[in-house]
Amino acid sequence: MRLMITFTHIDGEWGRLGDEGRRALRDWHRAFRAQLRSEQGAEMVNFAPRDQARTVRLLADGQFRVDDGPFQHGVESAGGYFIVDVDSLDETVAWARRGRFMPGACEVRELVEAQM
Repeated sequence: MRLMITFTHIDGEWGRLGDEGRRALRDWHRAFRAQLRSEQGAEMVNFAPRDQARTVRLLADGQFRVDDGPFQHGVESAGGYFIVDVDSLDETVAWARRGRFMPGACEVRELVEAQM
């Protein structure tokens, strides 16, 4: 099964850690990504900061609107994703738990072929 794990960040959490806390998390996260790469062949993909996002919307009247910022509003925003090839959803949930390094959420979804 191929599954995608998306992860979110909560605005301001990183800044609250201080230099030592950020350094420790970077080291921990580097080790996690190395384990993920070694066991799953997966690479993590990080998104640029949310203030660099643009959202393209198709409105009901057929017009397009482009908004500055992410399509999600609030203090939690998408930070990136990784894709794993595993035997079960439970195994993917375990990877998501292992990789959750700060407050926020991970969403786990199976990747399926488009049926169009």
